[in-house]
Amino acid sequence: MTAIPNTARERLAAGQLALGMALRQARTVDIGRVLAACGYDFAFIDMEHNTMSVDVAAQIAVACHDAGVTPLVRVPGYEHYLATRLLDAGALGIVFPHVDTAEHARQLVSNCKYPPMGHRSLGGPMAQLGFRSYPRAESTAAVNKETLLVMMLETPAAIDRADAIAAVPGVDVLLIGTNDLTLEMGIPGQYDDPRVARAYETVIAACKRHGKHPGMGGIYDHPTMEKYIRAGARFILCGSDLSFIMAGGQARAVRRAGEAQPQQCPGRQEQGKRDQQDGNSGAVEGLHSSHYKLRRTERNPTDLPPIQTFGVCETPKVCNITWSSSPAPEATSDTATLFSVRRPSSCPVLSRAWRH
Repeated sequence: MTAIPNTARERLAAGQLALGMALRQARTVDIGRVLAACGYDFAFIDMEHNTMSVDVAAQIAVACHDAGVTPLVRVPGYEHYLATRLLDAGALGIVFPHVDTAEHARQLVSNCKYPPMGHRSLGGPMAQLGFRSYPRAESTAAVNKETLLVMMLETPAAIDRADAIAAVPGVDVLLIGTNDLTLEMGIPGQYDDPRVARAYETVIAACKRHGKHPGMGGIYDHPTMEKYIRAGARFILCGSDLSFIMAGGQARAVRRAGEAQPQQCPGRQEQGKRDQQDGNSGAVEGLHSSHYKLRRTERNPTDLPPIQTFGVCETPKVCNITWSSSPAPEATSDTATLFSVRRPSSCPVLSRAWRH
């Protein structure tokens, strides 16, 4: 029996995490080796939310094979050919968005599996087998076994039917699309809401009962990711190439003084309110590689002690940051006082507003 390497399936079968990156911007085949170098197990080639052509997706899928990364494609719809053309071209699995019922899942499985599991048409030599020739019964059985089918549950109705969907033969992963789920619940972005936690509990329990794998998508802050991984999520969408480009680019960008927004720190916002009540004013004066300065006019700056605490970040459990000030030696009643504020990168608010 011929074997088809499938890193994601192997890790899931061993009870380990299978980590993937969504591809929205990538259009060249070297992305397969990039994913391998970064340590990802699968490529989540996203044709639902980008303009990628079938041809480009197929080339990336084949390149992922050569890099040892499992190529999965999220298709934009449910017509059988949207999935089977990608499978014929080398994809090792299909991700179907917005699957709400077991009947729908059963039809999608039938479209993607060769007989006797389904009714997929045979198109000749297969990229998954390196285009080598094998007996038809052997090759179709091998591809059926390794083709990973992921059903995305993205509505409360789908969560309620998770047990029935997980029971469908041929379904491998129940992936919660948490962004759309919270939108449908009327709580967009509230990933820690008890209703979301119950949804994960429901899906994870259904997967355990039927030998399937629970997945998590749309959650990218580490504490919440860890919460649902500890609960049992194993198929993990870690982010997209676009989100990683944005994060890396912002981390390297130098903000000009006029573009900075120190009031984004809750502690600074609170101090601004107190400043208004006291008749003081604050403005950004400049940036430095390790700190930034706030120019603040005081009624009586000479009355300030050498070091004065004037604001505390309101997320102390995360960063425990205190802002301190020191008046400039030349400060007088009609001149400015310079405040040197250290910018620890551990503060989630400051790190977004003050990246160098």
